[in-house]
Amino acid sequence: MLGEGRAVDIQSPDSLGSASDWLRDVTHVFFAAYQERPDAADLTQVNVALLRNTVEALEKHAPGFRHVSFIQGGKTYGAQFGLSKTPAKETDPRRARTPSSPT
Repeated sequence: MLGEGRAVDIQSPDSLGSASDWLRDVTHVFFAAYQERPDAADLTQVNVALLRNTVEALEKHAPGFRHVSFIQGGKTYGAQFGLSKTPAKETDPRRARTPSSPT
């Protein structure tokens, strides 16, 4: 139902499975979950798991599920690599990563 939020632990497939009764009507998801980690490999692993758990639960319990929108922040524009030009524009060149860049 539009505007209706629910709390569920997306780190836990079991928690998502216990929410199957209200997942069945979900068609669209705005995904904004993110966990910061100091190590790039761990950062990737934990955040991929959050997304995977969510999508797998929806594929299993929500027959009408068809779309995920990702809500992003400054990392989309390389803000984690230092000061950035503002306002950022889609036409700006990608920022080069350094060996110490976390992602």
